[in-house]
Amino acid sequence: MIGPERATHAVQQNQEPRRGERGATVIEYGIIVSILLISLSTVITRFQESEASIVVASQNRVGTPPEVLSYNAGAAGNPIAPGGGGGGGGGSTIQTTVSTAGTATAQGSKKWTAIVEMVALDGSGNPVLDAQIAGTWTLTGDDGSLTTSSANCSSDSSGVCNISKWGLQRIPPGTTIVSAEFVIDGVTGQDLVPAAGVIGSTVTIAAP
Repeated sequence: MIGPERATHAVQQNQEPRRGERGATVIEYGIIVSILLISLSTVITRFQESEASIVVASQNRVGTPPEVLSYNAGAAGNPIAPGGGGGGGGGSTIQTTVSTAGTATAQGSKKWTAIVEMVALDGSGNPVLDAQIAGTWTLTGDDGSLTTSSANCSSDSSGVCNISKWGLQRIPPGTTIVSAEFVIDGVTGQDLVPAAGVIGSTVTIAAP
């Protein structure tokens, strides 16, 4: 039979390893928490550095002008954009000439179409882009009557600007249109100035 003192000593011996195990467990938890805190601190630092880099890059882009497409007035075939100044710098004017040609095409058996093709060029012979050309049609009937109307167009990158007058009567009944005349009234656009003789240029197209 075990006495009370021996029983107490045995219980104490059984409890001592458990205390040691609890101490080791606390230390392990402490190490794990420390590792987690260090990892979290590293992640936060890297995030802050990345965010700072993005802010700096954004600031560097602010105020950077977009790429401007320029046209070389000295190179044949390059259109002159409004504001390009024919290669002479911003604010200079482009002396614009307009060549004209007229054609007539049959439209069915009783109608016809008058077409005026105009080409806007600068002083070096290069096409002018976005020249606004306005003018007046005058239709002459077989009875001597005159009918007028206005029209306009904008030149493309080749300097070409076409204006058509379609549905013209060429066979009776009714008044037939024997000719269509187009007169240039104006050439406008940023920094564009019509050359001498452009305003008032006339194209007369006879019915087919």
